[in-house]
Amino acid sequence: MEVLEDVGKEPVEKSLAEVEEKELEAFLRANLEVFAWTPYEMPGIDPEVTCHKLNVDRSAKPIIQRQGDLTGRIARWAVVLGQYDLKFRPRTTIKGQVLADFVAEFTPGAIIHRAPLSRGPSVELLNIEHEAMLCGDGTKLDGHNLGLAEITSASSQGHVAPRLALQCHPGHVLLSKKYVPTLEHPNQTLHFVSLLHVLFISFSQSLSTQKTLQTHLLLLLLNPHFITQKCPIQSITTHCSQTLIVLARVLALPFPGMSVHAQIITNSLSSDQFVATRLVKVYSDLGSLESARCVFDQIPQPHVFLCNAMMNGYLRNELYNETLRLFQMMGCHNLDIDSCTCTFALKACTGLSDYESGMGIIRGVAESRMERDRFFGSSVINFLVKFDHIDEAQRVFDGIRHRDVVCWNAMIGGYVQACHFNEAIDLFFEMRGCGNRPTPVTMVSLMKACEGIGNLQLGKCIHGCVLGLGMGKDTLVLTSLLDMYSKMGHTQIAYRVFERMPMKSLVSWNAMISGCVQSGLIHESFELFHRLVNTGGGFDSATTVSLLQGCSQTADLETGKILHGCILRKGLELNLILSTTLVDLYCKCGALDLATSTFNCMKDKNVITWTAMLVGLAQNGLAEAALKLFHQMQEEEVDANFVTLVSLVHSCAHLGSLKKGRSVHAHLIRSGFAFDVVNMTALIDMYAKCGKMNSAERIFENGYVYKDVILWNSMITGYGIHGHGNQAIGMYSRMIEERVKPNQATFVSLLAACSHSGLVDEGINLFNSMETDHNIRPNEKHYACFVDLLGRAGRLEEAEAFIRKMPFEPGGAVLEALLSWCRTPRNINMGVETADRLLQLDAMHPGIYVVLSNIYAEGKRWDAVDHIRGLMRKRGLAKIPGYSLIEIGNQVYTFFAGDDSHPKSGEIYRFIETLRLEVETCGYVPDTSCVLRDVDEQMKVKLLWGHSERLAIAFGILSTPAGSLIRITKNLRVCVDCHSLTKYISKIVKREIIVRDANRFHHFLDGECSCGDYW
Repeated sequence: MEVLEDVGKEPVEKSLAEVEEKELEAFLRANLEVFAWTPYEMPGIDPEVTCHKLNVDRSAKPIIQRQGDLTGRIARWAVVLGQYDLKFRPRTTIKGQVLADFVAEFTPGAIIHRAPLSRGPSVELLNIEHEAMLCGDGTKLDGHNLGLAEITSASSQGHVAPRLALQCHPGHVLLSKKYVPTLEHPNQTLHFVSLLHVLFISFSQSLSTQKTLQTHLLLLLLNPHFITQKCPIQSITTHCSQTLIVLARVLALPFPGMSVHAQIITNSLSSDQFVATRLVKVYSDLGSLESARCVFDQIPQPHVFLCNAMMNGYLRNELYNETLRLFQMMGCHNLDIDSCTCTFALKACTGLSDYESGMGIIRGVAESRMERDRFFGSSVINFLVKFDHIDEAQRVFDGIRHRDVVCWNAMIGGYVQACHFNEAIDLFFEMRGCGNRPTPVTMVSLMKACEGIGNLQLGKCIHGCVLGLGMGKDTLVLTSLLDMYSKMGHTQIAYRVFERMPMKSLVSWNAMISGCVQSGLIHESFELFHRLVNTGGGFDSATTVSLLQGCSQTADLETGKILHGCILRKGLELNLILSTTLVDLYCKCGALDLATSTFNCMKDKNVITWTAMLVGLAQNGLAEAALKLFHQMQEEEVDANFVTLVSLVHSCAHLGSLKKGRSVHAHLIRSGFAFDVVNMTALIDMYAKCGKMNSAERIFENGYVYKDVILWNSMITGYGIHGHGNQAIGMYSRMIEERVKPNQATFVSLLAACSHSGLVDEGINLFNSMETDHNIRPNEKHYACFVDLLGRAGRLEEAEAFIRKMPFEPGGAVLEALLSWCRTPRNINMGVETADRLLQLDAMHPGIYVVLSNIYAEGKRWDAVDHIRGLMRKRGLAKIPGYSLIEIGNQVYTFFAGDDSHPKSGEIYRFIETLRLEVETCGYVPDTSCVLRDVDEQMKVKLLWGHSERLAIAFGILSTPAGSLIRITKNLRVCVDCHSLTKYISKIVKREIIVRDANRFHHFLDGECSCGDYW
């Protein structure tokens, strides 16, 4: 017989298939005292027996091992055999030596020696007192190589010996059906069943042979010869239930346990409580709760263990109501209950968030003094923590007399869940002081606590503790470790942990990909994803959620679409999180049609989904649509959260909708969010942009005690857009007196306020003070504001010289600020040169073409104007249309230039004609230089009277009571002629008219404007 080809010296990098790994882990956790171990630490063999070493390193010496329990020994063998990649080739005995080692371990007094046999060149014969096992070559007439493992009873010579025949073909393995085991002794059967269980798990690494081999092993496991009175069915179900469960999932067999069940009924064992309990467990693990319940219902007076198995099955399949119903049935029939029964019932209450029922169970248990039971006590702690009763949970914890590590884990995890991170860390040290050894669950909770307080040094100490406790190869612990480093911003350390992991689960890959995305390493996250796919590993919805978030950060719509296609092709469920991430991606990429279709296709939506869609609409300038969606959200009785309401405030600010803004403000007060700093900042911004600085000031005075810089910045910005530059500077001076440190945003707001108010010298002084007084280095935004300050004052040569002296190359913001003031004929050359530089940076920016066209139009160079507009058409670019908004009642109306879509457009245009006659009588003369088209003067005047702000003002006068305030919001800068006309209108109709354009506010009253004609 040829010896098995040497197994590779290095463990396979990739882990078992996910489902098998979970089952194996559960099996180990249930039966092994220590999870982390190496192949050189396998207790289980009699001290007198020396076991063969696996064919990994022939130079290693045999190992003398300790006596251990049967189950633990089987489990360790299963993992060892499954940890190495086996190469199946012709003329190779499949694990011949390993089979010999396995039988030697489980047979006392075995002596191994070599003996020549006629049917093979060499064999290893295992002489045992009652049994013998032969591992040798077998060559059939068809030429195929046959590896045999025979267990022969010395007392049954002449009987058919059981054989496990593994037939080797190129690239695959078959289990021969010709050999039917006939076992005479129960111990033989137990050994053989254990051997099959080990073989099943050990061959799971080979994808090419997996299903064939597992199917035949299943046939052997369910062979009637195994289920006899000599070998009780309890032995089969005990040793094989785990194999049946994994086989069912890998082979897509619905209920393989039914074959065992049928044999149980045939042998009249269906009324056995122990057998029924095992069957309920098998069916429950397979997800067949109906079959499990049928078994359960056949027992007239079920024992507490059987009831617990049924409850646990319901619980594991998240059928919490069924769990509680069974618990109540036990009480009605006066069946015995124990701490496990109450634990399962309480976990069901936790899953249902049923506080009253859970407290009823706790009170009932307390009366019978079961609360001190550590298993039940841990469940009580978890239950109380879920309802934020952390102090009560601590009281229960203190009342448990004999605390084991499960109790400590529950309390530590409870503190982490309640965000009491320091208390969790203190409790960990108390746990160590009491002599309790931490488990992987303990370390995972500790890492989350460390992540919560953001202490890298403590995180490294925990890392050292993990290694010292021998958990350096535990996939769960290492995954949590790299996740901790990632969330604290130390992605490089996390990546080193990831690369050194001996086995990487999908959760590990997901954690590393997510960490890269959170750190902005989008390219690296996709490289990891390609590695995952190339290693043959699958991906799940969590993987795609992280990658889609990366696409959102970079606004990479095309890659996002490709990922969406991969999700659909793979058949991944578009769950709530994944669908919400897709909505967010499409909104951030401006693909609102895709976002809306994805949103509308979702069957279940939560507040996060609604908020993602609402924020997306608001960020894309569709503030009115966002408000409509909020009303729909209220109709469906979805409670808005903090983010939803902040987005609504910003939407109202964008629309200039004071009434809706006040309504949202009231909603914030009712929700208890009104005095949050972020919300107060949003409210100040909203009231300022709606022209109500007095309301903004009141909110600021209520929140100024927080001394948060963003509150001060919002007030400075508000004063600036109203042209109150001196008040903005006064707020800054007060800020310095209150020892609130300004930041970069503070000076952006200050410089903009000085620009809109004509405070050039004050702006220059503030700019110079940034580095000297506050150690703040100006960035491009500051330089752009400074250029705008000089350009608005007509000091273009100074602005150009300032740009040349910048410490870095000017970007788009700086050059656009200069270009916007190059409108006079004498500055055409500067404007053309600046536009050329801008187009080199971004040739697809429509605003640059529009400004350049306007510059040429100011100089009457109509051929150049036509050329620029032709370029825009050729490149598919369009000018952003101007529009004006006005709020009447509870509705916001939109008007475009020359708009006749309004139901009252006829009345509006007739009123405009009346206004024209009145203002002309008062001395108004149209400034046709604002019309940058090559048309005659009459047409220019007609075009002027069709401007959107004039239509909105006329509609406002017609639709509101005499003397009431009119508020208009325009998306572009108001033209000189409309500015002049509005002054006349305010005097004629005796109204205050507030117009907010793209730059600032204009308060028109009695023929004057607050800007003093400087804007």
